[in-house]
Amino acid sequence: MKLETEALNKLPKERLSKKLFDSLPEYSCTNPTGVYPGKVWKRNLHASFWDWEGMKTTHAGEPPLWVLCEYVRSKPGHCRVECRVPVVVE
Repeated sequence: MKLETEALNKLPKERLSKKLFDSLPEYSCTNPTGVYPGKVWKRNLHASFWDWEGMKTTHAGEPPLWVLCEYVRSKPGHCRVECRVPVVVE
């Protein structure tokens, strides 16, 4: 957990409303299709796999560890993923 915290502290933060955060698609165990600049999603870094009952985590008892991910243009015709730490405000 210490390494995760240190890595997340290096990422930029982004404030967003709970409504906006909840509306973002979640891709915790996969990458979204349709790669284009500006596509944003949320990812739970504690997620490990899906089953019929919903998402299971490898960090039982720990809260989700969220990041916002976005496809950004890296060069013409290519995108890379940039991540930010969400700061959810009411």
